[in-house]
Amino acid sequence: MQYVRRVSRLWSFARSYGLDLLIVIAAVEGALEVAFRDDPMRAPRTTAWFAVPAAAIIVLPLLGRRRWRFGAPVSVWLLAAAFSFVDGRLVEFTAGVAAAGMAASFLLGQVPDAVQARHGLAVVLSGAAIIVYNDPNHAAGDFIFIPVLFAVAWLAGFALRERTAQAEAAEERAIDAEREREAAPRVAV
Repeated sequence: MQYVRRVSRLWSFARSYGLDLLIVIAAVEGALEVAFRDDPMRAPRTTAWFAVPAAAIIVLPLLGRRRWRFGAPVSVWLLAAAFSFVDGRLVEFTAGVAAAGMAASFLLGQVPDAVQARHGLAVVLSGAAIIVYNDPNHAAGDFIFIPVLFAVAWLAGFALRERTAQAEAAEERAIDAEREREAAPRVAV
């Protein structure tokens, strides 16, 4: 019985904070990748004291996604675009930053306000284009492929938001129908 309670608590903790843990792991992974990966053609050119914390700082705003549903993912894209002006190779170099960009795009698609969600798409597309432009190793096709890749992530979030809205509306209709069904016998008496 004790074991079941521990597993239940662990599962509850994982559901509540699992994504936060993945975000922290992605930030640490990005910082460690910049610090220790040796790739002279693609490696960032700035000093390690700037590049290592910058790789982590780009990812960490996602921790505020519950409180700032629009601001946190937009901050990821704004920071990535700003840091790409300092070192065009920094953002393209790490897998953790790319994963954070995908997650931020998805979260921007899920923003409840459709106008804000579309503004989020504009930030994603322009941020991706800026990052590709500032990367000295970019190919011509990257100007199309990379923004489209992040737009697909945004579209997945937007579709899920629409699906969630439909499910919530159906649940509301079911609750209203249940109330009417319970109230009908009282009215008849």
